[in-house]
Amino acid sequence: MLECYATMATRQKHDIESALMRLQKIAREDTIGLEKEKISNMLAMATGLTMLKQVAKAKNQLRAIDRMPFKWDDADAFERAWLMLANIHMQVRASIKPFHSRCKRGLIVDLTK
Repeated sequence: MLECYATMATRQKHDIESALMRLQKIAREDTIGLEKEKISNMLAMATGLTMLKQVAKAKNQLRAIDRMPFKWDDADAFERAWLMLANIHMQVRASIKPFHSRCKRGLIVDLTK
């Protein structure tokens, strides 16, 4: 997964697309895998989709993470996903309530670590 982030850091469309294909392959192969890896994989995919300006698809990935039950082991991934989703809501100037609640949830988790 770290290799995919490094590939996406080049910000070249082809590199981001190849990293997304690798992440999708990991998601398909890892159906029985750890929940933490699933969340991290979905977050990486949302990051790549955002870089490709496919915000709607990224938002769907982040909403799926948002609906998952919170676990302290995955707190960092959840926090990043919530803040990323809040940022997307702010950019499209959607309702203030959804991003406010996600930011608040992220702050609460961060303060209780």
